[in-house]
Formats: sequence, C-alpha cells, structure tokens
Amino acid sequence: MELTQALASVPDEPEPGDQFGFSLAVYDANLDGCSDLVVGIPYEDIGPVKDGGSVHLLYGATTGLGSGVAAEEFCQGTVLSGYPQPTDGIAQNTTGVASEPEISDGFGTSLAMVPHRPSGAASTTESLLAVGVPNEDTPVGTDMGVVHIFRELLGPALREIGEQGLLL
Repeated sequence: MELTQALASVPDEPEPGDQFGFSLAVYDANLDGCSDLVVGIPYEDIGPVKDGGSVHLLYGATTGLGSGVAAEEFCQGTVLSGYPQPTDGIAQNTTGVASEPEISDGFGTSLAMVPHRPSGAASTTESLLAVGVPNEDTPVGTDMGVVHIFRELLGPALREIGEQGLLL
C-alpha cells in the first residue's frame, strides 16, 4: 500500500514541498481498538500562511487503514478571511488547539504516541498524541517551539490537554 496526499481518501491536495509523511505516529485516536496513522506535513501551506504545517489522521478499521471513518486534517491554524477554513479538523487558534499560526511554524514536524497513566488510575494506560511545532513563537521569544498534547477524539475533534510546560 502506498499512501500519498493525492489519494481521494486523504484530505487536501498535494503541493510541491509539502513533505507529506515527514513524520508518522500510530495510536488509537478514536478508541475503537484499531490503530490509526497520524501523518505530519510540516511544510503544508495553510491559506496564505506558508509552511504553517498540518497533520492528517487516517483512521484504521478492521477492514484496513482508511476503510472506515473518513480521514481528518488538523491544521496549524485557521486562515485569514477570504481563504478556506479547515472543515474536517481543528485549527491552532480555535477551541482545541492553543496559540496562533505563523509562517514556517512546522506544525507536525514531529509526532509521537505517548503512553500515559492518568492520575489515580491503577493500571489503565491511555495513548496521547504529541505534535511538535519547533518554530512556534511564544511570549518568551521567536521560534521557541511548543509541543501540543492531545487525548482521544471528542466528537469531531481531538481534545488538547496541554502544551509545552504543562505537567501531565
């Protein structure tokens, strides 16, 4: 199987330099017992924001990857007025993902599945998704970087539970 951004089951269109597949992670985002593939596209342009970055979540199913729930695109941020808004995911400056998108943030440069045992849980471990944004500006300075941490899907979107500096 070859996955590309040009497949009908993958959101958005491929453009030169996107680097679809730059990073990958596998975890069960919707808690259905099937592994889901998270694909980082750190050089994806988001409207006028060059190289803002995005992440695609390709859901697994008992019949194979991408054969069940439709794939979603999680963009680094909503785009400026007059440009298309993300329709299948969440954006960095809306409910669910903190902060604002900037040029060359590289949302999705790194991805990792992080096993986590919630406080007070005896043996239950859940999977969290860490999304690296190495060039994110922070109040401390330019290109300081952040890591967004997401828990399972809640309705149509992942739930962000923290970013750089938050102890889980």
